[in-house]
Amino acid sequence: MNSSEDGITEDGVTMSGRDGTRRVVVSGLIYDPRVARENVKEGKKGGEFFEGWLETEGGVVVEVGEGKRKGDAEGIVLPLLVNAHTHLADGFIVKEMPLTLFDAVAPPAGLKHRELVYAGEKALVETIKKGLMGFSEEGVGLVADYREGGIRGVEIFKKAEDALSPAHPATNMEALVLGRPETGIPGSTLGGDREEGVAENDVVENAKRILRVADGLGLPETAIYELEDLKKMRAHARGMDRLFSFHWAEEQGEDVGVVEKLRPDFVVHAVHASMDDFEVMQKIRCGVVVCPVMNAFFGETPDAGAMLDAGLDVGLGTDNAMAGSSMFETMRWTYILSRHQARNRRGKRALSPSEVLYMAVLGGRKVLRREKTFPLLASENTAEDAASFVVVRRPSECSEGDAANVVVTRTSTKDVLYVQRGEKIWKNTNVY
Repeated sequence: MNSSEDGITEDGVTMSGRDGTRRVVVSGLIYDPRVARENVKEGKKGGEFFEGWLETEGGVVVEVGEGKRKGDAEGIVLPLLVNAHTHLADGFIVKEMPLTLFDAVAPPAGLKHRELVYAGEKALVETIKKGLMGFSEEGVGLVADYREGGIRGVEIFKKAEDALSPAHPATNMEALVLGRPETGIPGSTLGGDREEGVAENDVVENAKRILRVADGLGLPETAIYELEDLKKMRAHARGMDRLFSFHWAEEQGEDVGVVEKLRPDFVVHAVHASMDDFEVMQKIRCGVVVCPVMNAFFGETPDAGAMLDAGLDVGLGTDNAMAGSSMFETMRWTYILSRHQARNRRGKRALSPSEVLYMAVLGGRKVLRREKTFPLLASENTAEDAASFVVVRRPSECSEGDAANVVVTRTSTKDVLYVQRGEKIWKNTNVY
């Protein structure tokens, strides 16, 4: 899908509000978050979609109904998706990735870090901006970005947000920036944290500075830090009501005791974790974000089914933008890879399409602590809630029971018809 301001149009939107505000009706198979949440909790399937419609006026939902009704946009109606783990700044890297994770992303010699070191600010701002626009146009309403480069890295992300066209829905997308202190990390070539009076190797002080301007910390593997420094960073994040998270067990197994001691809001990957690890994480209410497409580049597959069975909150992420993945591709491959696990590895189970969709819509919100503050739709909306949904193509044969499977296995970015958040609307000009 083309990520440009030219994709924005108001053609076909009914102008019938009493005060001239836009009144819009979308109809089709509506996703019910309450049913979806209960299904995952109880291990049930089906019933999370109903035939109905939503009416919005002035950017808020004013009425929800069941049955068929002609709409300005018709299809399968979902809450905006959550991309719970990205690295948008490496989207400009088009070189083939090496076969090993270490050669691809490890500092300082991995491909990603070699390219980031020599990238100018203008290029980084532009690639982050394009990433935000692209995700917005495919129906993502919340994104959490792990931003390298210390304070400078966070500032570059903010500049990319400021560079968005005011009319574009991406300006209404909630983007969480999770920074990391680069100074004091062995081998780091992405400095920029230092200020007068702060020692170059004082990781904790640099982390505190980042927390003043970012939404939290998104750290690389914990082994590169001292445990006491990690505990201090975690305490500062909690004291400032910021998120605290890190990559964990991505390439090999790691001690879950570190997770237990640090009690992060969530970890990313947990590919090489066991059910015993998941049970420990569940006790401390630590969520997980899995990134199956990026993991598959290096021959790995997370066991998301076991995570859900252990009672963990699980979200989905596209991870490194240089992999070129969308949320719909991520959902599809999460499902396919879980089936592969079930067929080829004893003790594994396949995820259902409903579970995968739950992870992309509700799981990510829970992991990022945005479940209550981020608007959903249908039964979760009141008249005061901002409209927040995406409409995707519905095959004529698709009934309520088929909708989750259609979204997860047959939908791509080209099937996105309509995106709305508040009064900001994006419409697929190839359709409307």
